[in-house]
Amino acid sequence: MECPSILFADPMPHAMRHAVSQPAADGVPPAPDCFQDLHLDQIESAVLGDVSGYGLESVFRHPLGTIEAIRYRQDVFRDFANPGIRAGFERFTVAMCEVRRSLSHAALLSQPEQSRMWRLDAAVRYSHAVQALDALLADAPPMNVRSEEASPEGISPSEGFFRSDALRSVSRWLRSQTGSRDFHAFADACGRLSDRVRDVRYTLCCSDNRLQVWRDDGAGDAGSLVGDNLVASMCRTFSSVAPMPPPEPISFFTHLEMGALELQILAELQQLHPDLFSALAAWDRTVMPFPHPDMVRFDRELQFYLAWLHLTDTLADAGCSSTLPIVTEDTALRLHGLYDLALALKMRQPIVPNDCLLTSQERIAVLTGPNQGGKSTFARALGQTAWLAMLGVPVPAQKAVLGRYDAILTHFATAEDPDSASGRLQEELLRVRALLHAVSDRSLVLFNELFATTATQDAIDLGRRVLGQVRTIGCRCLYVTHLSELADPQAGIVSLVAEVASDGVSTRTFRIRRRPADGMAHADSLAARYGLDMEQVRIRMMRNNRQGGVA
Repeated sequence: MECPSILFADPMPHAMRHAVSQPAADGVPPAPDCFQDLHLDQIESAVLGDVSGYGLESVFRHPLGTIEAIRYRQDVFRDFANPGIRAGFERFTVAMCEVRRSLSHAALLSQPEQSRMWRLDAAVRYSHAVQALDALLADAPPMNVRSEEASPEGISPSEGFFRSDALRSVSRWLRSQTGSRDFHAFADACGRLSDRVRDVRYTLCCSDNRLQVWRDDGAGDAGSLVGDNLVASMCRTFSSVAPMPPPEPISFFTHLEMGALELQILAELQQLHPDLFSALAAWDRTVMPFPHPDMVRFDRELQFYLAWLHLTDTLADAGCSSTLPIVTEDTALRLHGLYDLALALKMRQPIVPNDCLLTSQERIAVLTGPNQGGKSTFARALGQTAWLAMLGVPVPAQKAVLGRYDAILTHFATAEDPDSASGRLQEELLRVRALLHAVSDRSLVLFNELFATTATQDAIDLGRRVLGQVRTIGCRCLYVTHLSELADPQAGIVSLVAEVASDGVSTRTFRIRRRPADGMAHADSLAARYGLDMEQVRIRMMRNNRQGGVA
C-alpha cells in the first residue's frame, strides 16, 4: 500500500503525478514562458531557496488542472492554520533532516563501528519521528469538514481536527505502518541497542607513560576519573617545563573523524564489550531498509507547504496580506487588495494594493495611464495571483475569487535581439501570432506595451486587430498600453486607468481605477506643473491684454 500524496489528489494519471512529485533526475525542469515576465522566478527562489535540495521546482512549475486538485491542497493549508498541527509537522521535518545527516555521516566513515553507530543514531531518530507523527495524526477524529469558502483566517486554532482528505488518508496509511509487526520489531531493536550503547561507561587512566581503558560499571563518576587522572599525569610530566593551566573537562568522540587516541580507545572498548559490538554488527546486517521511501516522499511534500507558510509569515510581518482564493469554473474576477508579490518580497514593506473586478461577460480590460504609474506591476500581480491560485497556495491579496485557467500566457516588451535578421515589429508580430495560436477560451492573456516601437496609428490599428482576435477566442485578457484609443467601451472593453494625484506635480498614486480612459489625467497634471493649465493660461492672457492697453 502506497502512502497517499498530500500534493496530488486522485484521480491523476500515475505517470504524471510521479513525474511532478519526484525530484527531476536531470535537474530543474524548464521554466514556463511566463515566468520571467511575471517575476515568478523571483518568487520561486524566495519560496524554495531554503529547501532547494528537495527538487520542488517541478511542483511550482506545474499548475493543477482541476478545481478538485486545487481544493485538495488548499484544505491541507487550512489544517496548517492550526499552530499545534503545523508545529508537529515542522518537528517531523527537522527530525528527518537529522536522520539524513546521520546517514550521510555513516556513509562517509571508513571505520565500521563508528559508521554503524551513526546508522543506529539515524534509525532511532527515524523511529521516534514516525511514532511522533503517528500520534499527531491520530488525534484527528474521523470527520470530513469541507468549506470551499473558508480561508485560513476563518479557522480557530482550537478546532484541532483535520479537514483535508490528504492528511486523513496519510493518517490511515501511517497507522497501518506503525501498527505492523515489522515496524515494532525495528523500533524495539533500535531502542534496546541504543540503550546498551548509552550505558557503556569507561575510565581512562594515564600513568607510567601508558594510557589504560578500564571498564566502569558505575562504581564512580567516570567523567571525573577521566579528567582527574589525565590532568594529574600531565601536570607531573610537564610541571618542570611550564606551569599547567587549571583542569578542564576532557571530551572524546566529538568530531566526525576519530583521531589516533580515539581509535585506540575504541579498540580497547571492543575488547571490554565484545557482546555489544557483535550485536551492533548483527543489527547493521539485518536491519530493514529505512527510511521508508514513502516517508521520504511525504517529508519532501511537506517541505512545499511549510516553505509557503514561512513565506506568508514573512509577508505578514511586512504588513502584506495573503489568502487562499476561491477558484470556480466561472471566469469572473473579484480580487481585493491585490499586489505584486515579487515586489513585496524585495521591498519588505506593504505595496499599494488594488482591486480587479470583472464579471463573467467582461472578457477584456485595457489598462492605460502614465509611464511608471504601476501598470506593469498590476499586470504582473494579476498573473502571479492566477498562477499561484492554480497551484493551490495562498495568493497576494486580501480576498480573491477567480476562474480556473488552463494556461497563463504573457507578452511583455523585450529588448531587440541584435543578431536577429528581422526587425523589432516583425519579431513582435511573430510572438503574438504564436501566443494567439496557443490560447483557448479558458486562458488568461497579459499583453504589456504591445507595438510600442511603431508609429502611434499603426500601434492602434494592430492593437485593435489583436483585441478583436482575443474577443473571438473568448479568453480573459488584460492589455496594458499608453494608447487610450484602445479602451473602447463600444467594443465590449473594460477601461482601467493608472491614476496620478491632482497635486499639480504629476505624482503617481499607483492606484488602478475602473473608469473611462480620456488620456487627459496625466496631461492635465503636467500642464498644471508647468503653469499651462486652462486657468493659468486665461490669467496670463488677461494680464497681457491689460498691459497692452486693450480696453
